[in-house]
Amino acid sequence: MAKPSKRLTTQFGKKVKKALIEYNLTQHDLALKLGISDSYLCDILKSDKKAVKYKKIICHILNINESYIYS
Repeated sequence: MAKPSKRLTTQFGKKVKKALIEYNLTQHDLALKLGISDSYLCDILKSDKKAVKYKKIICHILNINESYIYS
């Protein structure tokens, strides 16, 4: 059986995870606020998936500068 590949978190994903800790929220909480699945949120945070619409909403919810979307 093949092992799942371990994807690295993007800079944007790292910033989001830090903000989640500061706001005492989980990724699940954020996914619920966005109306998306936990796995789709994980894809956004761990890949270069465009999802600019959701990234902008995440920035607004967590008070993150939108410049991190493109870093």
